[in-house]
Amino acid sequence: MTALVALQLAGVIAPLAPAVAAPGESCFTVSDGDDHLYRYNYDGPSYEDLGDTNVSFIEAISWDPVNSILYAMDAGQLGTLDQANGDFTAIGADSGLDMDGLGIDPFTGIMYGAVRRADGQSGGSGVYDDLATINIVTGNVAVIGPISGAVDDEGDALFDVDDLAFDPTSGSLWGVANAGGEDTLITINKATGAVIQSVGEFGPLDMEGLSWNDIGGLRGTTGGGAQLWDINPSTAVASNPINLSPGSDFESLGCYRVAGPLSNTITGSVFLDADVNGAFGAGDTGTAGHTLNLWRDVNGDGSLTNADDVTFDGLLTAADILETDVSDGSGFYSFAVGASGAFIVEVVTGTLPAGSRLTTAALRAVDFGAAYGLTDPDNDFGYTIPAITLAKSTSTPVIDSGDTASYSYDLENTGTEPFPLASVTVSDDNCAPVTGPTSGDANSNNVLDPGETWGYTCSTALTQDTTNTATATVVPAFGPNLVENDSAFVDVRPSIVVTKTGGVASIDEPGGTVTFSIDVENTSLESVDLTALTDSDFGNLFTAANTTCAATTILAGATYSCSFDGLVSGDASGAD
Repeated sequence: MTALVALQLAGVIAPLAPAVAAPGESCFTVSDGDDHLYRYNYDGPSYEDLGDTNVSFIEAISWDPVNSILYAMDAGQLGTLDQANGDFTAIGADSGLDMDGLGIDPFTGIMYGAVRRADGQSGGSGVYDDLATINIVTGNVAVIGPISGAVDDEGDALFDVDDLAFDPTSGSLWGVANAGGEDTLITINKATGAVIQSVGEFGPLDMEGLSWNDIGGLRGTTGGGAQLWDINPSTAVASNPINLSPGSDFESLGCYRVAGPLSNTITGSVFLDADVNGAFGAGDTGTAGHTLNLWRDVNGDGSLTNADDVTFDGLLTAADILETDVSDGSGFYSFAVGASGAFIVEVVTGTLPAGSRLTTAALRAVDFGAAYGLTDPDNDFGYTIPAITLAKSTSTPVIDSGDTASYSYDLENTGTEPFPLASVTVSDDNCAPVTGPTSGDANSNNVLDPGETWGYTCSTALTQDTTNTATATVVPAFGPNLVENDSAFVDVRPSIVVTKTGGVASIDEPGGTVTFSIDVENTSLESVDLTALTDSDFGNLFTAANTTCAATTILAGATYSCSFDGLVSGDASGAD
């Protein structure tokens, strides 16, 4: 995908100097007096009459530096001017709105216009001209809002805007505001139309045309004086006038460099880095749907800091993003920039799959210097998705005290990154050693490959109920370790010793009542709930005569004692 990009500025990037001629620079202008297209060439021939436009109301033109097209507005009708003979060719339908200013953002390709609402207004009240965008394919106009807030050197409000121009080195929008004579240089917020700064008056009266060249030189033309001027954007002072003749009333201007094209391109890909080596190569996969941000690297240091603020609020925020693009089906992205200099491309990590980790830097620095017509490729962003799961189970959920409990552990690679054996560890807090992998290495390469599940085992004797927690630790190529836990419970039956003692050693015939004592010793390491106590001769001892035996809990190592009465009878003369 290709996106033209804009520098969303509320001002300018660096201190501004007087206009400087760009090598090969020429300036188009239309004479409102004879409706001819003229061109002044700084490298010669100095002045050319290119021909009749064949329309009568052109007061605004703009040069597209990326596509080398000269646009014009004949009152409310958008069109193009033939650079060889001046012919005007209409685009779409007439908007019915009188456009006195026109400018194309060299980074976005979006055309802006100043819609005239009334003429020659001055004083404390009036109707501001509107800032609008114009669709260069259909000619449709969308009004943004009033170009409000301009004042001349005396503080008087200015309502009319005679032309617009974009600074190609910064992306800022400039304009000429007037009140019938005291023309003033202004900067404009292109998102709202509000005036950011009234720089100052030009000096010469009736400045109506405005244009930048590609190296940051500002030009202007006067209607009444028929001259081309250099303008200092820091002060608005106009100097070095060049007489334009034939022709008169030059209300429009579009300067450009013949050499062109005035664009550079940044390309790259976002890819799933299968071998985790940080380079887009064989076996890697470009992926779609990831957002890339383009920033201006104002100080050229290759990093993003507040020094790269281009909205001049002192902070680097989302408002300083020049443009965004989204990787296509092959992972490819592209920015076409109508400027030279330094930029930074950032991949928005939040648009990568969940759990992703970059295998490359998150920022790519690009610097075209002062050159145009270049492509800086391979600004790639790789990522991996390291992920594991651990499942622990036991084949011996219930055992007697002292018996052996057996555990199994299944470690699965659920991500995209392979993990060498040396980076994989499985341990258990109540069983050692954990042995493995005993299974699952399908290709026997000692690597836990994506999709593989490795098996581990461990056995140990238990004397009490035990919950074991297993921990799998994997060291990925980038970022913190992966750690997963799982537990299993083994129920160890408790052990007791029961002792029954008679109150007397013997009893006279034919028998009688004997008191018996019962001791229940808990020899295990956990408490025991005594829920029943029975005797082969006397049955349920909880309901025996004079019993003290009852349900109870016997703590580990403790002994529970109780007694009951039982009737003992017999025949001493009978058989033994």
